[in-house]
Amino acid sequence: MKVTTSGIDVAKSVFQVHGVDERGKAVLRRQVRRAQLLLFFSKLEPCLIGMEACASSHYWARKLTALGHTVRLMAPQFVKPYRKNDKNDGNDAEAICEAVQRPSMRFVPVKSPEQQAELAVHRIRRRLMGKRTALINQLRGLLAEYGLVLAQGANHVRSKLPALLESSSESLPPLAVELFRDLYEELVQLEQRLEAYDRRIERLYRANPVCQRLGQQEGIGALTATAFVATVAHAAQFKPYWGPYAVTKAALDALARTYAAETMNISRVRVMAVNPGPLRTKMRAAAMPGEDPMELKTAEPVAERILELCLPQFQETGQLFDYR
Repeated sequence: MKVTTSGIDVAKSVFQVHGVDERGKAVLRRQVRRAQLLLFFSKLEPCLIGMEACASSHYWARKLTALGHTVRLMAPQFVKPYRKNDKNDGNDAEAICEAVQRPSMRFVPVKSPEQQAELAVHRIRRRLMGKRTALINQLRGLLAEYGLVLAQGANHVRSKLPALLESSSESLPPLAVELFRDLYEELVQLEQRLEAYDRRIERLYRANPVCQRLGQQEGIGALTATAFVATVAHAAQFKPYWGPYAVTKAALDALARTYAAETMNISRVRVMAVNPGPLRTKMRAAAMPGEDPMELKTAEPVAERILELCLPQFQETGQLFDYR
């Protein structure tokens, strides 16, 4: 039995492995426990291994590459069209094995541990920002119940709240004042943590020459440059056109958020970005080979939801609405 191509359905405990020989005949269907995976593949001759890009796939790709195998990661949506029957571990592994052999398949570069650590910095920072937004919304909502209104924006809330509580302390119940001060202290702590992550990102930016070269471009700072380098890894592995297209989409999102932040306190202009998710378009058909367009939604329902964001009663700004 000589396995030339394998597909691994990555899991937490038990992995499903599907292997074929040089003629494409299935010669291996096996469940392998996590602790035995590397030992199992160390006994096989070097072969092509495919996996879906997921949380732990980059780790396994590095380990299997060290054993002499050639590992390719693929986005799950590119693998889905090759699954023949109902979704289960065996069919998923077989679909991965089939997809990795396609000459037109687009692969995800394997990230180094350092790149994953840099991405973790951005993900934790994004979570903290979401937590700060939720805290500010709750704080403004509770204040509104007592007829007290603060302008939108973290800077307004942080700078105006102490004076507002001081001037309204006699009209507010003592318990309410105590709760508002607790929320204010929580906001200050979140701001301090965000500032610490911003400083960490600035250090990553200054330590990476590639980030500094990106930073020379207009509109790109430490945040965008470090996120881009950690995410893209090796830009040369991406095919022409679709790479620049993805960059322009990311730039548009950054432009919308920046414009919203600049006009939040000085204008009634509201700026929102919308992620419509996969749509049935000719461009997507060209970019996603093997995908069934009839399984995708059309643009009309998304257009109706975008119109809802333009109604006068909608007051949010600087938000990304995910309609996937």
